[in-house]
Amino acid sequence: MTPSDIRVDLVPWPAAEPLVKPVRETVFVQEQLVPLDLEWDGLDADCWHVVALDPAGAAVGTARMTRAGHIGRMAVLAPWRGRGIGRALLGRLLALAREHALSAVTLHAQTHAIGFYERLGFRAEGAEFMDAGIPHRAMVLEVSSTAPAAALDPRTLHGAEQCAAAAAELIAGAEREVLLATPDLPAALYETPALLQALRTWVVGNHRARLRVLIWEPEAARASARFIELARQLSSFIELRVPSPELEERAHFLLADRVRLLELGLGRRRQGHLFLREPLRAQAARERFEALWVAAEPARTLRRLHI
Repeated sequence: MTPSDIRVDLVPWPAAEPLVKPVRETVFVQEQLVPLDLEWDGLDADCWHVVALDPAGAAVGTARMTRAGHIGRMAVLAPWRGRGIGRALLGRLLALAREHALSAVTLHAQTHAIGFYERLGFRAEGAEFMDAGIPHRAMVLEVSSTAPAAALDPRTLHGAEQCAAAAAELIAGAEREVLLATPDLPAALYETPALLQALRTWVVGNHRARLRVLIWEPEAARASARFIELARQLSSFIELRVPSPELEERAHFLLADRVRLLELGLGRRRQGHLFLREPLRAQAARERFEALWVAAEPARTLRRLHI
């Protein structure tokens, strides 16, 4: 899992170059014997770069993404591997892809790493091929609608399938915290395999992850038994509370990292709106959630649920 003192920053290429060069040459040129002229392909100036930095500001990992959404040059120094840094780098790039309304991202995965990417939702396509003497496969992940950016904020969602997919997308791209306010945790949204897998992967791969859930009707929420069971298993990361009965207000929304907001309709009709560039709206949702959270009680009956 990612150490709490490691941060992942989006860094412009002129500033990123001296940071990422030692990492990439150590991993690709020295460890994997990639020729130096293949490693430095002249594309970096036109890419987005994310860098994992230790407390002293030294780079321990990096990755890049072209403006068309092709991810590459993901590298983590050996002493830092197995701590969730690669996942954090990838998560930052996926969030960036969504912010820029890319419909999908692609990458060429070394075959030994295919499982890592599959766990994060990528699927392999085509036959194995060699690149710099190393076997690879192409992989792809759909991240958003193909609609133009102006139509994506807000992005209107129709039906349970679209709403559940947007909720899973929001959770998968979160860096630290997700807030969920829901009347009854409808199974049509929160029992879907994609959402449950996104939630498990996010929590297991990020020790800073925290999901706080407000549920007005805990008895009705028992229909989402797998979600509740997952919350029981990961109780250090997922907390369930019931708002004070004196507060009749109802709400249904998810908020990730204080900025990405998914508003969902109340009642049986499943529709919603996804806001990626509305900081004031997101802040208002957070303030509303925190006011309800302070007066809420632990959802003890759900914690006692046995599957």
